[in-house]
Amino acid sequence: MDQALIEFFQSHFEGLEGVINSNFFSAAFGAFAGAFGAQRIAERAKRREENVLELRSTNTAIMISFDICNILLSVKKQHLRPMKVGYENDRAAFIKHVDTVSRIGAGVFPPFFYTADMKTLFIPPLPVERLAKEVYEKASHVGRPLSLMTMLGQSVETLAASMDSRNRLCEEFQHQSQMPQIDRAFAYFGVQKGNVLNETYLTTLYAIFDQADDGIMFAKLLIDDLVEHGNKLATKMGIGTSSVNKPDFSIAVNAGLMPDAARYTDWLTAFKKGSSITHWADLAAQL
Repeated sequence: MDQALIEFFQSHFEGLEGVINSNFFSAAFGAFAGAFGAQRIAERAKRREENVLELRSTNTAIMISFDICNILLSVKKQHLRPMKVGYENDRAAFIKHVDTVSRIGAGVFPPFFYTADMKTLFIPPLPVERLAKEVYEKASHVGRPLSLMTMLGQSVETLAASMDSRNRLCEEFQHQSQMPQIDRAFAYFGVQKGNVLNETYLTTLYAIFDQADDGIMFAKLLIDDLVEHGNKLATKMGIGTSSVNKPDFSIAVNAGLMPDAARYTDWLTAFKKGSSITHWADLAAQL
């Protein structure tokens, strides 16, 4: 017989000691305590099952986020960074060329020889929708993880759109065979000539690089939050945090591929990490 329940009845029903100590009450109370205990066991089992399912979903979301981040890092390493470095070097040389001609006052710009990088850019299909399902529907997150999921989806979408825009610009450049070579250079490098300034290709290329960095950063931050959430679940279940997936980004960091966190100071300040609430019972306990 549960002593705490006996003391509860004794404190709230003074004068009923005889009834409480009777054989009838003992039998009735025993039945009640047994049913109550069975319910508590069932509730604990249900909560544990929910925790197991959520931890499994969290681990799945961590690995999907890592796959997305890793694909974006690979695209940046293999295509975007070399393209941007080569473009900036050629652009600096072209600006120097233009300044030299302007100082000499030749009036007519001599040809500037460069190799325009016109290869098609694209990103493979990324499992953003599957990740959103894990984050929004199968795990009980609040605050920053939800916003990170939104930002990641937007970054991937705008990156794909910017790549499509650049690909169309490259096609236009390739079909402008009638345009003088020097005029094409001014347009390609986004340098002003007289009253004409065409920065479309320049801004599109930089947008692609920035949007790829955004996707990498938001995926990495989401992974950090998911790992933290998984650690809390594992600790609550008493199974140890080794059961939580923890991707390693040391290779990307050492290769200088990770974006500069200083670019995201405003966002990080606006969205502080919040606690994740796993069950409605936990929420009710806080009210």
